[in-house]
Amino acid sequence: MDSKNTPIQIRKSLSLKITGAVIAIFLILATLLSNIISIKNIGFGTLGRFGIFASFAIVGGFFIKNIIKNEDQKERLSKLKHELEGLNMNLVSKVEVQTAQFALANAHTETVVENLSDGLIEYAEDFTIRRVNRATERMLGVSRELLINHKITPKDVDTANFQILSVLTFPVLATESRKILQNSGNKRVSSYELKMRPPSTLEFSVITVPISSEKNQGGFIKIIRDITRVKLVSRSKSEFISVAAHQLRTPLSILKWTFDGAMAHDLGQMTKPQEEMISKGVSTNQKIITLVDDLLNVARIEDGRFEYSFKKDDIGTLLLSISEKYKKMAEDNHINFSYTPPEEPLLPFSFDDEKISMALENIIGNAFTYTKPGGNISCSLKKNGAFAEVEVHDTGIGIPERDKGRIFAKFFRAENAVRMYTEGSGLGLFIVYNIIARHGGKTEITSNEGSGTTVKISIAMEVGLRPTENEPLPDIT
Repeated sequence: MDSKNTPIQIRKSLSLKITGAVIAIFLILATLLSNIISIKNIGFGTLGRFGIFASFAIVGGFFIKNIIKNEDQKERLSKLKHELEGLNMNLVSKVEVQTAQFALANAHTETVVENLSDGLIEYAEDFTIRRVNRATERMLGVSRELLINHKITPKDVDTANFQILSVLTFPVLATESRKILQNSGNKRVSSYELKMRPPSTLEFSVITVPISSEKNQGGFIKIIRDITRVKLVSRSKSEFISVAAHQLRTPLSILKWTFDGAMAHDLGQMTKPQEEMISKGVSTNQKIITLVDDLLNVARIEDGRFEYSFKKDDIGTLLLSISEKYKKMAEDNHINFSYTPPEEPLLPFSFDDEKISMALENIIGNAFTYTKPGGNISCSLKKNGAFAEVEVHDTGIGIPERDKGRIFAKFFRAENAVRMYTEGSGLGLFIVYNIIARHGGKTEITSNEGSGTTVKISIAMEVGLRPTENEPLPDIT
């Protein structure tokens, strides 16, 4: 046989040989049987003997046909087997590649997790610790071997190794806890600032993130940050600002009293240059007083000492009074100022008139500061559902696009404002934001650099829409 013959050709040749042998066997058997019948004289004639032979031939042919058919099936099965083996090899190769890629990604993730500066703890849904990273070990002062596979319960607060971990897991156990609202669309994500139980003086920021969907809970992750030093510095700064501001208020008040007396000619008549000089002193002194007041208010807001006194009052009457106050300023600065009252007077509702006055004067005052002579400032009041809505629009310098995300931050002033106007503390909008948020409303600002700014504030007219005293305010974005 030619050595170049394929396996299929070899199988076909072998099959033909087998088939020929089977036919010969059947023919021999048929002949022998015919002879036996003839010898035994059992009464079969020639026709009978031919019938028996034919029967054997038919049976043999059927058998041979099946053999050939089976050989074809074997050939097809063999071919299919080779194809399946090829597919399997391809699949195995792909699985190996994907496994390698997964292993690489997993190794990368593990490297990132292990080198995080923040602590990371992974819990099963029954509060059993699955994983902790190196930063967590450092923060807690406990090895991961002791933590992993340990089921955390509130009782662990009395165990030295697990005291801090139990408070991090169950914020209700903390000496002080403050919930922080996140701008996440997932309501199951929570964030707390926690102060540990004595004798510990540590403070942590803890964010809890679910691992899976609401329908299929599979545990959660806690991201932990040590904020002890940050809080200490913040409190020290607030205390310094508060003390400094209080110390400054007395001499500033004396200066104001002196300037007012001079302008009233209590010390006798003054020349025009003297009056101009004293007038500048009055203006400068007032700016410093405003800055000191802003610093004190910010310190009180951050320390939770910015107290509110809610009582029923008429917001329309309050805004009209403030608008009248700014008409003289508008004339002096050659600015067109207008106030549009609501079409129907708003019914009195509960709000802190002192704090709302502070917010409104801050907004309108900013409009005057950043609007050039000949510009326009408009103020309006209307009812919008369950809210009183005040809108202040100006044609001032506007806010650059790159600065819009930081306008409520402390001490922030837009670049164009700093460049064109040296006055301002950058604290006003921070104070406004907190006052309006505490009244259950929002502060919205739209602005285009060079064409003006619109500030819209809403004040909840129903008590149920205001946050409670201890309820956290939304994050400033």
